[in-house]
Amino acid sequence: MNTRIFLIFVALLCMMLITPAEAKTWYVDDDGGADFTDIWTAVNSASSGDTIYVYTGTYDRFEIPVPYLTIKGEGPDLVTVNGRIDIPKASDSTNATGTVLEGMKITTAPLIDRFRSASDTTIRNCVFDGLSYIDLRAERITFENNIISNSTSNICALNVREGHCIISFNKFIDCVGGWSLSI
Repeated sequence: MNTRIFLIFVALLCMMLITPAEAKTWYVDDDGGADFTDIWTAVNSASSGDTIYVYTGTYDRFEIPVPYLTIKGEGPDLVTVNGRIDIPKASDSTNATGTVLEGMKITTAPLIDRFRSASDTTIRNCVFDGLSYIDLRAERITFENNIISNSTSNICALNVREGHCIISFNKFIDCVGGWSLSI
C-alpha cells in the first residue's frame, strides 16, 4: 500500500514539474532593436502557437513552415512585404495549418496551397496592391477586411479554388477583372 501511495505521489510531482511550452511573441524591426530584422528568420525561430509582431518597415519574402503561427504587422500603411509569402513553405511538405496573417501591404501574390497543408488560414486587414491576382487554394480560408487594388488580371482579382471559405468585407479598387469564385 505504501508503495502505491509513493508511486502516485511521484507521478503527481512529475506532472506538476512538467509544464507545457508557453506561446511566445517575437518582434521584428528592419531597423534593428527587436528580436529579428527580417520576418523569415523570425518564422524559422518560431514554434506553433507563437505570434510574430512586425514593426514599420519594408520586408522581403518569407515562407511559413509552422502550424498555428500568427504574423501581425503594425498596419498595412506601415508594413510592406515585397516578395511572395508561401503558406506553407513551398519547397517541401510542411504544415502551415491555422496561419494568421494580418496588417500588411503585400506586393506579390501569396501562395496558399492545399497540397501542402494550409487549411484554416486567416488573412485579414491586409492590402494587396498591384498583383495580377490572389489564388486561394486551401480549404477553410478566412479572407476578410482586405483591400485588393490595381489587380492586373483580365479574369479576376481573387480566385477561390476550395470550399468552406469565408470571404467577407473586402474592397476591390481599380481591378481590371473583378473577382471570381471557382470551387
